[in-house]
Amino acid sequence: MVRHPLAWCFALVIFGEVVKENYPFSNFPMYGEQKSTTDYYYLTDAAGQPLPTAEVTKLTSTKFKKMIDKELKPHGKGEDISLLPLEVHQQAARAVLERVHRMKGGFFSPDGRRRKPIGQPVTLHWVHVALQNDGSIRRTHHEVARF
Repeated sequence: MVRHPLAWCFALVIFGEVVKENYPFSNFPMYGEQKSTTDYYYLTDAAGQPLPTAEVTKLTSTKFKKMIDKELKPHGKGEDISLLPLEVHQQAARAVLERVHRMKGGFFSPDGRRRKPIGQPVTLHWVHVALQNDGSIRRTHHEVARF
């Protein structure tokens, strides 16, 4: 057995050079297969103007997506959650919007310096984006929750 710490370092370097980027020593599933669909969520005010999600809710829009996806997962049973009925998305979005409002102590006006509660309804929108077989992109927009 090798007793010198640098010997282990050299052994790992040689092992890495021999094995290279081959599975199971390197796993990059994010590059394996790209999905042809994606979706995103955003907030608007009562006039329909987009709101900066992070300033209004203290959460990023990607965190919103993860929370809603987690809420939808039991309904999807391993399938693409975008195929679920709109009513299921609306229930999940409403539950998440209420939970965020409760957790963060309300929705806040994005006025820069002061964080005052926003005095108007906030609407959560869901946009599903799909790449079609002919190469075109189809966007489907839904208003899923208002609070």
